[in-house]
Amino acid sequence: MATSLWSTLGLSAPLLAASVVTMLVGCVPTLSTIGGHTDAELQQWAAEAQVRCVRQTHREPQYPFTTDGCTLSPDCTWQMCCVEHDMEYWCGGSATERAAADTRLQSCVAAKGGGRTLAQLMYWAVRIAAHPLVPAYWRWGYGWSWPHGYSDETDQLK
Repeated sequence: MATSLWSTLGLSAPLLAASVVTMLVGCVPTLSTIGGHTDAELQQWAAEAQVRCVRQTHREPQYPFTTDGCTLSPDCTWQMCCVEHDMEYWCGGSATERAAADTRLQSCVAAKGGGRTLAQLMYWAVRIAAHPLVPAYWRWGYGWSWPHGYSDETDQLK
């Protein structure tokens, strides 16, 4: 009897189906998970993110602004650099705008005590793992349903 590739890899049909659904719908956070801040601060950041996004794109993302600070990284003296970066990532935009946001994150982390090495590591982590077509909650344009892509379709491959 022939075995399927999936069973050889130890994947069951339900696990495979769940993986496919996750890939198709993407992941959009619905709550801010950053610690040490009041609801008023979170609401203020959400309002600021909304104003910035509408100013930039003339549209408001369909999902509310959320932040977890520095995703998968320590929230130290540079935590606000990550919140600012999340505001830009929530809104999305062109590949050029994403590159500029990542460069601002790198500069801010280095200036706020993270040092050059950590700043470069964080820069490359977001450049590689946060492309808008990656179905993850930290992707570029996470305020929109996945897949959203860049606002300028000619920038899709950057």
